[in-house]
This record gives sequence, C-alpha cells and structure tokens, in this order.
Amino acid sequence: MDKATYDRILTGIPKLGKHISTSLLIEKYKIVGSIARILLRKAIENGSIKSVEGHSKQTIYTPIAVAVPEKTAAVEAKDAGTKKEKAPKKK
Repeated sequence: MDKATYDRILTGIPKLGKHISTSLLIEKYKIVGSIARILLRKAIENGSIKSVEGHSKQTIYTPIAVAVPEKTAAVEAKDAGTKKEKAPKKK
C-alpha cells in the first residue's frame, strides 16, 4: 500500500459512521482483513476512534467526535434536571 492510500484511508476511518468495524473497512476500501486491523490499531493510537465493543472475532469502534457530544449532552440534561429555580420571596 502506498503512502497516499494509507493516509487517505486513515483519515477517512472516523468519517465512516457511528459504528466502524473491520468488515466495514474491507467492504469500503477493498482491502484484506490484516491490513484493516492494522489501520484500525493506528487510528486508535492517533486518538480518532475508540473501541466500544470487543470480542475475539469482531470489534466495533466509534469515532471520538461522535462519542464525546453524546456524553456531554447526557450530562447537561442531568444537570438541567437537578437545578431548581428559586421562586421570588413574597414580602
């Protein structure tokens, strides 16, 4: 694999969607499984994706940019529900 193709695939991995797997890379880029697994490991090292579900046969990854906003939205919703507005005091 030449450097241009390697860089194109590595930058395109986080843009593939919410759920990324080895088989998705094989189908999308027409590469063999061993190359797909190496590219996924490199993407994890770069910090562009993270593992969501791991198994001995198949692992599912998600982009970091997708995983972070969902978590912060849940935290904001929790904070909004716990804060109570004080009613003005009557004199």
